[in-house]
Amino acid sequence: MHDQQTPIAENSLQLEDNAENTKKRNKFKIPLLIAGLVSIIIVGIVVFYTFFNNVPDTSNIALKDSEIYEKYNNATVLVRHEFGCNVIINGTTFFVNVPDVPLTTIYGTGVFIENNTTVITNRHVLLPWDSESQKESFAKTMRNVRMKIASILTTDIESKDYQSFIESNWDKGRISMGGEGEEGEDGGEGDAEDGEEFVESSPQKTSDSLESTISDNDIAASIANKNYVSIDNIEVVMETIKISIAFHNSNDEWHNCSVLSISEEANIDLAKIVSEKSATVFVSYDDIEQDDKSIVPGQKVFMLGFPLGEEFAKTDTGYKVQFYKGEVSRESDNFKIQYSIPSTGGASGAPVFNEFGKLIAINFGGIEKMENYNFGILAKYISL
Repeated sequence: MHDQQTPIAENSLQLEDNAENTKKRNKFKIPLLIAGLVSIIIVGIVVFYTFFNNVPDTSNIALKDSEIYEKYNNATVLVRHEFGCNVIINGTTFFVNVPDVPLTTIYGTGVFIENNTTVITNRHVLLPWDSESQKESFAKTMRNVRMKIASILTTDIESKDYQSFIESNWDKGRISMGGEGEEGEDGGEGDAEDGEEFVESSPQKTSDSLESTISDNDIAASIANKNYVSIDNIEVVMETIKISIAFHNSNDEWHNCSVLSISEEANIDLAKIVSEKSATVFVSYDDIEQDDKSIVPGQKVFMLGFPLGEEFAKTDTGYKVQFYKGEVSRESDNFKIQYSIPSTGGASGAPVFNEFGKLIAINFGGIEKMENYNFGILAKYISL
């Protein structure tokens, strides 16, 4: 008689086998899950790294002309500089406003850079009397003003009345501020050394022999002698009265600025001012071209500015920045580049961009006898 297992025994053995198999499967399941998770993480890291290291470099993608205009028109501003002739006499300081040296307003262009309050422009916009092209003319004017005041102002005038007396008696001065052939710096007595011989601080005394010929009834003898303020006590300088800016699309809204820094380098015609009103757009540091070797002849360039200042900028709907384009004409000389963009007074300080929207230069001048040949200071000097 053969031994036979009961159904219960068979089920028990089967359950034991299933449990053993399950235990064996679970033994490999956890490592597989961990390996799977690690693989997913690694794949994710690879995908993330690959994606972000293969994002297209938009700095090398040329923009449409209109895109450059739209990107920076609100970062470009009209700069207004008001200045005059400041006189210092025996510690009293005041501006004189006379026909020969009236209070003056000049215009330039600026662009917000690096932050929303700092504006870059040209040094000669802020210090026109110190520019190479005008320094001599301003110096001559200031010397003549000094001499003319010495020919007007008498010692009996109180210091509080200096300004009104000089302005009201300006045309009575004993020198002319005219051009060649007239008295003053360019001719006549104005050529006297240091100007000292031109104006007397006190009347010249008559000789004894001359005095003896004057009778008691001589009218000239009864005229009181005038004593004039010594020219040595008179100082004349050009100084700023106010610097302000107007935004693109604004309408007669001017915002005061203060000087932040002015380049002392002869080859770097740049200056920075700080605006009391913040801009909504500015040229970031990353958008300033640092490698001037990348600027080559034939390359497209674009300029936003206010040529002819307020007169040309003003429209029925506010001030409007103008947009010009041209090409690089000559390689950099390490300080400036030359381009074929038209420019006139008022465009000094205008930003110049390349086709990728990077700021490459700040416009500062041109060649008077050659149209459309202008120059800009390399943008890499902005941060100095």
